[in-house]
Formats: sequence, structure tokens, C-alpha cells
Amino acid sequence: MNRLLINKDSILKITELTKLTLTAIFIILGILIPYITGHLFMIPGTIFLPMHIPVFLCGIITGPKYGFLCGILTPALSSLMTGMPVSFPMLPIMAVELSVYGLASGFLTNKIRLNIFLTLVISMVLGRLGYALIFTVLTNLMETELAALSAFSAFLTGLPGIAIQLVIIPSIYLILKKGVLSKYMHINKTFKEAIDLIESNQASLVLVKNKKIVFLDKGKGISPLLKLYENNKEFLRGSYVFDKVIGKGAAIIIVLGKAKGIYGLLGSQKAIDFLNDKNIKSTFRERTDYIINNNKNGMCPIEEAVLDENDLEIGYNKIKKRLKELSENNV
Repeated sequence: MNRLLINKDSILKITELTKLTLTAIFIILGILIPYITGHLFMIPGTIFLPMHIPVFLCGIITGPKYGFLCGILTPALSSLMTGMPVSFPMLPIMAVELSVYGLASGFLTNKIRLNIFLTLVISMVLGRLGYALIFTVLTNLMETELAALSAFSAFLTGLPGIAIQLVIIPSIYLILKKGVLSKYMHINKTFKEAIDLIESNQASLVLVKNKKIVFLDKGKGISPLLKLYENNKEFLRGSYVFDKVIGKGAAIIIVLGKAKGIYGLLGSQKAIDFLNDKNIKSTFRERTDYIINNNKNGMCPIEEAVLDENDLEIGYNKIKKRLKELSENNV
């Protein structure tokens, strides 16, 4: 069974799974923090606004979609589990307000790339507008005074909470970004950049090492990989190789270089089986029985030379011999 490294689609899947997990954590925090501050410390939620903090963080870290989801589910589940907020009229009001917070903070941070302070201020304004809108709609529908603060009164009452948010949310985000999120965010970003370089034909070979793109080449065939291995055998060690086409020959060089994993747009079944046997993580966008030659009328000569060879040194020598033959015949 193929041990996957990662591909563009799986980057998205992994990212989505991670974001979904983080969203669930923020929802739990959005339920627990108000419950603890309200019941143990008797701090009114209208002043401290404890539910807002996890929602803002969720939007900033995971993006608008999950921020919006967190903003809706947090007050809904909290109301169901703890009785706060009350189901009417505060639940619909808070669901609208918090969903706007999550959506806006996620969009402004991840799409517009605003700094976190400006993101928070704009999101807070938009959320309060959402509060005012739903408050007005419910008031007109009920044709009576709602048992809830108006948007302006809620803003004034919540000024201490707003001040707290502007201080602690950026601090928490920076701690998370430098700590537990740093590797996840950087690796996924770097892998995506490497894949984009390959797919856009800006490079035929890209190496990622220590969370950075450390090498790229635009050469054809196995030559860039072979030259890299021969000029600096240690350079491949522990790296992630991104290549357009991986046949059995390239797979042998990758294993000799002790690379950590590989992504290819196209991989031959022999290469895939060989990499699996050597416990090299790999992902291929497409698979083929074998790599074809440039004339598209037969098997690639390098693939043919090592098709059934599993000894690394012998395979390497066969690759060198075949390349010499091709050079002498001007192929």
C-alpha cells in the first residue's frame, strides 16, 4: 500500500481536517469559558464577553468558513447545554453577532491579509451591526420590547470585554503561531509552493528541506536529480523531492540520496512499488505502468535499464551506463 507523503489535494484535506479539529476545540472553549467565568467568578457575560474570544481566534486561525461555523454553533450548543444564552431572544442575536465575528475575522486575516488589530476592530464593528440588524428584525416581528440590550447599550456594557479582547487575542494568536501552529502552517504552505512550481512548469525538480525550498531545477528527465546526487549526496538526505515524472531510475536515485518523501505528477508502477518497499513516503497525481520515451513509441530507456533491478548500486551503475550509451548515440 502506498505510504502517502502529501499532494495538493491531500494538503487541502489535511488542512480541512486540522481546521475542523481546531474549530471543535474553539467551540468547546466558547462553552466552557463563559460557564466558568459566570458560575465560578460571577462575572457577567455582557461585560466580559468570554464567548467572543474563541470565536475570533477560530476565524483568525482557521478562516472565514470555520469561523462562521464556530460563531453559530458555539452559542447554540451553549444554550442547549448550559442554558446560556437563553433561547430567545439572545440565542438568535448572539448567533448572528458571533457568526459575523468569525466570518469577518477569518476573511480579513486570511483573504485580505490585514493585521490582527485592524481585523479585530473591523470585525467588532460588523458584528455589532449584525447585532443591531437582528435586534431590529426581532423587535418588528414581535412588536414588543425585547428582553435584551440594544446594540448600542450592549456595546457600552461590553467595553471592558472589548478592551480585553484587543489585548489578549493578538497575544494568544502570536503564541500559537510561534508554537503549536508554526510547523503545521509552514510545512503546508511550503509543500503547496513546491507543487505549484512543478505544476506551473516553473521547475521540473524542487527540494524542500527544513521547512524551506532549498533547490529547484528546470532540466529535463533524470539529469537534474542525478547531478544533484553526484555533486552533493548529503543534499538529498532528509529532503522532500517534488518532481514531474518519477520512473524506476529516479526512484533509485532518491533512495540512494536518502530522501524523506516524494511527490510526482506522474509515477510508474515500478517506481511506486520500489519506493514502498524502501519505506519512502510518496504521492503521485497520476500513475502509469511505465514511463514512455520522448518519441512516445516505447518505454523510457532509463526505466527499461533498471526495470527489474532492486539493488541500489547496481541500479545506479546501470543508469550511468545507459546515459552514456544514449549520449554516444546522440539520443
